[in-house]
Parts: sequence; C-alpha cells; structure tokens
Amino acid sequence: ENAFIEAINKFGKLNIVVNSAGVAELPNWRKVYAINTMAVYSGNLLGLKHMDKSRGWEGGHIVNVASITGFMACPPVPSYASAKAAVISFTRAFGSDIFFKRTGVTVNCICPDAMDTPLLKGLLDACVHG
Repeated sequence: ENAFIEAINKFGKLNIVVNSAGVAELPNWRKVYAINTMAVYSGNLLGLKHMDKSRGWEGGHIVNVASITGFMACPPVPSYASAKAAVISFTRAFGSDIFFKRTGVTVNCICPDAMDTPLLKGLLDACVHG
C-alpha cells in the first residue's frame, strides 16, 4: 500500500494500475501462488480502493497480466497455470458491471503467449530433464 500512497502523493491521483507478476518455481508452489495470484489480487484491491469513485476518486483502469497457460492444462507447470487461471477468474469478477458501476474502475486482463526468456528456458529444461 505504501507504493500506492507514494504515487498518489507524487502525482495527485491514480489513473491506472498494472499488475504483472510471474514466477514458476516448480518445487515451491506456495511461492508461485503468493506472487502470481495473491500479490496480483492485492494489487486489484488496492487499485480499487485508491481509484474508487464512491470514495471520492475519479475511477480508473486496472490491467492484470496473466498467461495463455491460464486457459489450458499445462502438466509441466500446474501451479503456474492454475495461478494464472485464478488471475483470469478474479479479473472477470472485478471487471463485472457490479464493480464498475460502484467504483468507475475497469478491470481487464491480458494473457500473453510464451516468450523466449530465462523463465521459459528453465521450464523447458525441467520438462526435458525432469
């Protein structure tokens, strides 16, 4: 929350929040959920709180970054895929008319495909070498 307050103090208000978090540590599924799901969920709650028109703000936009793996079964990384599926699901809930009419905040999600990054290389290596 301190980062939100600091941004408001510096810029006068918030217009947009982008929640982008992604780790895929296979043996540590709790960490995967803590970062990929819980931190993003918290970012939504804080964004809604600090942009909510019913609290005197002007509304705004929240963009959550999930993954295409959130739409499919992904046996090599079930914790990552299910954590991203949760982001897609709560984005749909927070993005509903019920929330928008009260808060004036739109909530959307983008779901990129795999990118050639060290994270992907590690996942591919784990799939091939176990």
